[in-house]
This record gives sequence, C-alpha cells and structure tokens, in this order.
Amino acid sequence: MLEALANIKISGMSNWIYSSPDLISAKEKHGWLKIIAAIFFAAIIGLLAYLAVKANLDDIYYTAFFWIINLVIFLWFGNQLIAKQLDKKLPWSQYVSKRFFVQLLFSSSYSLLCVNATYYLFRWFFTQSAPDSMQMAIVNIYGLLFIIPIISVNFGIYFLVQWKKTTLQTEILKQENIKSQLDALKNHLDPHFLFNNLNVLSSLIDSDKETANDFLDKFAEVYRYVLNKKSQELVPLNEEINFIEAYYFLLKKRFGDNLNLDINVPNDSCFHIPPLSIQLLVENAIKHNMISEEKPLTIELYLEDNEKLVVINNLRKLKNLQSTSGTGLENIKKRYGFLSDKSVEVMDISSHFIVKIPLLVLEN
Repeated sequence: MLEALANIKISGMSNWIYSSPDLISAKEKHGWLKIIAAIFFAAIIGLLAYLAVKANLDDIYYTAFFWIINLVIFLWFGNQLIAKQLDKKLPWSQYVSKRFFVQLLFSSSYSLLCVNATYYLFRWFFTQSAPDSMQMAIVNIYGLLFIIPIISVNFGIYFLVQWKKTTLQTEILKQENIKSQLDALKNHLDPHFLFNNLNVLSSLIDSDKETANDFLDKFAEVYRYVLNKKSQELVPLNEEINFIEAYYFLLKKRFGDNLNLDINVPNDSCFHIPPLSIQLLVENAIKHNMISEEKPLTIELYLEDNEKLVVINNLRKLKNLQSTSGTGLENIKKRYGFLSDKSVEVMDISSHFIVKIPLLVLEN
C-alpha cells in the first residue's frame, strides 16, 4: 500500500514537471527569446531607417546608422559565441562567480574592441582620414553607454534561461532519486531472497543450531541495514563493506564454495557511496551468471587510485538468460547523476564484467 502511494506521488510529480507551463523546456524558451529579440531589433532598425528617410538627413547620418547596425550585429553574435565557449570551460553550474567576472571581462573587452575597430574602419573608408584621440574618447564613452544595456540584457536573459533549466533538471533528478530509492527497497525486500534465506535457516536449525544462530544474526543485520539506510543519500564506504560481508555470509551458506567474494578495501570512513550500491552489483553478478562447482563465480572489490571502487566478476553467463532491463545499474547511475557529476563506468569484456563507481568525499 505504501509503495503504491509512493508510486502515485512520484508519477504525479513527474507529470507535473513535464507538463507544467512554468517548467517547459528551457531550450524552447531560449529559442523564443531569441526570436523576440530579433524581431525587436528589426523593428527598431526599421523605425530608425524610416525616420531617417523622412527627415532627408545628410549622408553622415546614413553612415552612422549603417555603422550602428553593423555594430549591433557584431556585438550580438560575438557575445553569443563567447558565452558558448565559456559554457564548455566554465559552466555556470560549477563556477558561478568566476564565470560572471570572466564573461564580463571578455564581453566588455570584445564589445569595446568592436566599437573602436568598426568606428575607425567606417571613418577611414568614408572620409579617408583617421579619427583623432578626442573623437575616439567620445566614441568609447558612448560605446560604454551603449554596451552596458546590451550586456545587461544578455546576462538577464541567460540567467533566466539557466535558472529555469537548472530548476527543471534538479526536480527531475530529485524524483529519479526517490524512485531509485523505492526501487532499491523493493529489490532488496524481494520475496525470493527472503524465502531462500528462510529455507537455508530452516535447514540449519535442524542440522547446526549454532550456525543457525549466526545466520539469523546476519540475516537481521542485513535487513536492519536496508531499512535504516534506504532513505540516506550517502553512507560511509566502511559501513557498506560491513553490510556486504554480512550479506555475503548469507549467500555463502546458500552457494558454498561455488561463490567467492574477495574484498580488498581499507577500513576508511572518509569515502562515501550511495547505500546498497555494492549489493546491487553483487546481486547482478549472481543473477546473470552460472554458479556451480565446475564454474564457480568470483567477485572482487578493490579501490582504484583512491577515486573509484571497482567491482569485477568473471563471466559465466547463463545460456538461457532472458534480456534484462538493467535496472540495478540504472539505479546506481541515476543516484550518482543526482549526487555528483562523476559517472559510473561499465565494461563488459570477454572474460570479466567490470563496474567502477566513484568514491565521494563529503565537504565539511
């Protein structure tokens, strides 16, 4: 009942996110803003041209008008190009203050360069004489008065679009994270896993009561961890490793020497990972491979450069294995997408299946 209500809530929230008029695609809004800006500038230019013709102005005014049109075009497209290049090097999402001042510096410098270069070229072309220092000073003063509103409007439009886009992505990732947590809980409370372990426990009670007590303790430890950690975004790596050792104890009683888990991870609490991530990867390895005395399954865990946790298993693929949806790996990828910009690496080579999940460090 609880799961059904949660699914309804998530579905409703997702529909609201995708269908709300206030959160439609930021890209579409940006396109419309560009069209509106182009129409506005075209209307202003047309109006100025009409007024100039009606007033029978001298050629100098037509020259100035033509210069302004070219200047606006250079400023608009040049600043757009600067913004796109800086998006690659200094994205707003990671370097807000630095990006603001760098773009302000580049945009202002480029804009002043355009003002001075175009004025000099137009002056030389139409009068065959270079402007003097006083004329250049006046041009720069008027240029600044002209440039500042353009840069301000450009920043305002860009910030509005990016804010809408970031809000949309954050909401989507939050809902994906909640859904992933519910999927993880559903997977870990799988009735098959529960019944298999109860069957093992039942057989141990009759044959070895001491081992049965140990099994029951580990069984309770596994489910206690799942229920306590399922709602957390991150857990210390050493806690996750302790949980996996308890989980492996249950699996070992079921598969015996046909399943081996080799853990080479230091007992360090400075690293964090999403809870139940390793369990999902171990479960995937068991689900997709044959486990027998002739073909034992070996799973290894170790750190790579203190940056990634590597989970690797030898391949003993089931012959009649039906195509899977890959929900376990997708679960982990989505949670990392919500928590970090670091990605999960998956490699399926001829003899082994390898997954590398980033180690995260919490900031104080």
